[in-house]
Amino acid sequence: MKIAEKVKIKTRNKEYKAIKLTFRFDWDLIEKVKTLENRKYHPDGKYWTCILNSQNLEKIKKWGFELDENLQN
Repeated sequence: MKIAEKVKIKTRNKEYKAIKLTFRFDWDLIEKVKTLENRKYHPDGKYWTCILNSQNLEKIKKWGFELDENLQN
């Protein structure tokens, strides 16, 4: 299952809206995720995040991720 959730990421100076991506290990999908703007892998939780913008959201939809209700609005 591929799931995309809306989350907030905090850095030292600010907080911003992001997309959290969780999915089973898949080399092809990892290569696609690496094309997202401001993406980051979080090995402790085994998930990816990327900045929430229209370009990233369109790619994620195209790749078949299930969007949580907060991303659909």
